[in-house]
Formats: sequence, C-alpha cells, structure tokens
Amino acid sequence: MTVPAATPSCWRCGYDLTGMRVEEVCPECGTPVWSRPVLDADQMRRDAGRAQTWGIVAAASFLVIGPLAGLIAIPAITGAARLKRRCEGVWPPEYKGARTAWWLGWITAALSIAVVVPSAVIYVIGLF
Repeated sequence: MTVPAATPSCWRCGYDLTGMRVEEVCPECGTPVWSRPVLDADQMRRDAGRAQTWGIVAAASFLVIGPLAGLIAIPAITGAARLKRRCEGVWPPEYKGARTAWWLGWITAALSIAVVVPSAVIYVIGLF
C-alpha cells in the first residue's frame, strides 16, 4: 500500500504549489517557494519559559502527588521538543530553559513509571 504524498503548499497563505519549481514564488502572496517561516525570537523565548515552568512544576509535584506528576511532565517534554524542532534540532544557548524542561520532564516521567510499574506488579501478584 502506498501513502499519498502531502500536497505542497505555501507556508504563508496555504496556496497549492503543486508543479512549481523551487526557484519560483507563490502566485498568491509572492513568498519564495523554497522558504521557511521566520522564527519569532520573542515567541520562542516565551515557549522555552513555559516549557521550563512545566518541567519545574512536574518535578516539584512528584514529591506531592507522586506518579501522577508524569502527566504534568508531558507539556514540558512536548513544548521543549517542539522548540528544538523549530531550531533545526539544536537548542540554542538563549533557550537553555527548554533543555532544562526536557530533562526535568523525562526524569519525572521515568520516576513516575518506576513507581507505577512495580506497584502494579505487586498488586497483580497479590502481595498486598
């Protein structure tokens, strides 16, 4: 079974660019076909800060609510990963909060799993 290819479209206006060469411009808005959206540094800084906040909240809440904190870690991990993708796979130094969020999120998620799995096994075996 073959998966149909995605239709190429302009990142600015959404115009269908099927059949156009990369050196051409979008006939609708004039954006070069082979271009990328401009990264907004302020928005990326806010996103990094938001991800870092989620990471800190997840790690701190693990001490209070235990394994449920793994759910709070999800926005930290996904927000940091999204920022890294926008920066072409590298966390720039000015967004180091995103790297912290990613680590805090994964550590919290791993600790949550490390608590839940043995507890579930003990419960299933019937030791308690």
